[in-house]
Amino acid sequence: MATGTFPIDTEKWETGIDATATDIREVKAFVDWRLSVYKENRWKGFDLWESFVDDFESFTKGILDGLGKDRLKTIREYLRENGVYVRKEVNCGRSFRSYP
Repeated sequence: MATGTFPIDTEKWETGIDATATDIREVKAFVDWRLSVYKENRWKGFDLWESFVDDFESFTKGILDGLGKDRLKTIREYLRENGVYVRKEVNCGRSFRSYP
């Protein structure tokens, strides 16, 4: 999905999101939008990792858990498929703290 056609006003997120002070529905929309940006720009490796770290810096384990297992799996798979190392373990939320 291209960012230009995203159904939510994404301008408010251009400088990021404070996931700890935002409704989980909006956080989920932010995550989906950022994934669409990564795909549209075809970022890989360090560029993808750098953007991901910047975009998700305010996300806690509780917020990640609130995204749901399917959305977390989509994020992990996308990162792995595009050159970012994400450790495989049962506890999904902690696996994002790995390095490329």
